[in-house]
Amino acid sequence: MKMQKKRNNVNRMQNVYITVSNALDQSDKQRIEVAKDLTVEQAIRQEGLAPAGAFDVFDATGRVISKEKVAQLAEENVYVGVQKVAGGANLPMARLTELRTDYPSLRTIRGRQANGKATMLSVRLPDGKQRTNDGYYECVLDVNSMVTYVLNTLKGGRHPHVYTRTTIPGTKRQCFMVCQGNVGQIIGVSADPIEIMGSYLNHIISVLNS
Repeated sequence: MKMQKKRNNVNRMQNVYITVSNALDQSDKQRIEVAKDLTVEQAIRQEGLAPAGAFDVFDATGRVISKEKVAQLAEENVYVGVQKVAGGANLPMARLTELRTDYPSLRTIRGRQANGKATMLSVRLPDGKQRTNDGYYECVLDVNSMVTYVLNTLKGGRHPHVYTRTTIPGTKRQCFMVCQGNVGQIIGVSADPIEIMGSYLNHIISVLNS
């Protein structure tokens, strides 16, 4: 956990503490002291904790609280993540267990659900070429754009299909983008979202181990 930020030049009676965590990596957190009349979003921007691009702030239940006053959230944990999408997700939360039969590590990212559907997932995929230090690829999948990001370190820092260094959209989390080729045919293989995601994950495993 990073060191706590303090503000000595303001009246402490008008300040509150909140703990800000990264929605993708909740070990990355920081307790901050901010003026209680700010919104959560304003406080996070003021403290330099805002990720690149659009973002939202969530409470422990995944509810968006970006515009709420920090005075209402004193001593609470809040989570910064990719901006919540209003619709557009194709993967029903109620059917994720069907994918977990083959991918037991599959889980949703906090705050990354919309209208009962998942918009971002994390999953561990097998490393058959010993290119990671962990024996697997720690991945985040953007369900809407069908893009996969690798979070863990690669041996020698090189991979023939994982070499674009970037950040997870809406966060500061460093990662590598999988250069997956044209997935249009995979997406069009079925009208069923579980079959589509299963085919996509199989494709990504093939790319990672080629």
